[in-house]
Amino acid sequence: MATERMIIGAEPVQITDGTNSALISVLDPASISFAESENIPDTATGDFLRDKMTVHPPLKIWVWNSTRKPIPIAVTRW
Repeated sequence: MATERMIIGAEPVQITDGTNSALISVLDPASISFAESENIPDTATGDFLRDKMTVHPPLKIWVWNSTRKPIPIAVTRW
């Protein structure tokens, strides 16, 4: 299990493809948006993540930052 650091902006980024699990950690005192979707989600929808979240198959999770400020996250997949 390797941890990947990413900067999340306004464009949704797919974190899991439905075949893997992941721990998503927000590395900034802010929140990011996330949604479970087969395709790129509408950024007006979704929920908020402020700390950590673990996801498992068959979920396909996308994340983005609705405030438009770049936010660092760490993703560990297995």
